[in-house]
Amino acid sequence: MQWNDGPVPERWTGLWRRLSLEVGASVGDIETLVLWLQTDRMFVDLRIPAGARAEGAIGFGDLTPQSAARLAAQEGFAGTLLWEEGRAAWRRAIDFRPLGTVDEGHVSLKGRVMVEGGLHADYTEHWWQVIDEPSPGLAALHEPGPDRFHVRAGDHVMFAEDRRPSPPPAGRLAELVEAAARRADAEALAALLDCEISYGRTIDGGHWRIERSTLPWLEGETRALPAGLQRGEG
Repeated sequence: MQWNDGPVPERWTGLWRRLSLEVGASVGDIETLVLWLQTDRMFVDLRIPAGARAEGAIGFGDLTPQSAARLAAQEGFAGTLLWEEGRAAWRRAIDFRPLGTVDEGHVSLKGRVMVEGGLHADYTEHWWQVIDEPSPGLAALHEPGPDRFHVRAGDHVMFAEDRRPSPPPAGRLAELVEAAARRADAEALAALLDCEISYGRTIDGGHWRIERSTLPWLEGETRALPAGLQRGEG
């Protein structure tokens, strides 16, 4: 299939929140927090299951086997969206929980609702467009080596930074995290889980505050916005 790698349709851009997921005929999810921020090409997506917290942890050394497993159940990715009419392909440069699958789907819009269905898997997602005005101050910044993505739509900011030195093999994150947690190996847990994907809101023209993150001890932290994401730019 030939994908268009130019700017995505403006109607697809902004911040989206997932309303529901259906997998096949018997599996559904309305509890996971899922946020997807799409600019004209780049995107960041964060997926935190209900209860996926690490209460009391301020770093990888504080994780118990139970809290480490909850963090390993999270998902999130960042990269570039390719498209053609009614179809989308999310090319992931960063993937918190690599599965080794291709992420491509049918998309249709009605008002502020997008319906996405898998091209290669049996799933349906319903999305609500949180920001529906055209081009609401969209901006994006990609820093390669290691990959970092900053994206902004209005007052909403998302950030993704890949783990180092490399992600775990596809489909093995939970297994490897479980083994490292049993050994209380903070260095190994950091190598596996230190893939930050965060969402927050701007608090002034040059700063934003993290509200949700794959690394929960970062929540509440205030950061400077890169120059390309500050208001009046991008």
